[in-house]
Amino acid sequence: MEKDFGKIGMPYRTPEGFFEKSRESILEMTVGTMEQTGGKSGGAASRSILRRIFLPVAAAACAAAIAFGVVAIRSGESGESEDYLERYDSYLGTLSDSALAEYTEYMENDIFIYQ
Repeated sequence: MEKDFGKIGMPYRTPEGFFEKSRESILEMTVGTMEQTGGKSGGAASRSILRRIFLPVAAAACAAAIAFGVVAIRSGESGESEDYLERYDSYLGTLSDSALAEYTEYMENDIFIYQ
């Protein structure tokens, strides 16, 4: 069902001079901004600075954080698990018999240990 808006007019109503006023206000905002910034709009200039400076710095910081994390993880892997087991054994040695029995019962009921 094609409609010919030339015959029936606009499908909606607007106030008199709405499009002319909106065009003028848009031109004032954009041309005025371009004259103040020397040809570039203010938003484009600030985005350009962000892209040129902030993004490479952020990328370098992320790369450094990843590299530092890899080095820190590898340096901590050497004897940490053995040291942890020794500390755990010494902790279990300090528990009384009743506390050790309670701890054992608790661990037997833990569903995540025996999966």
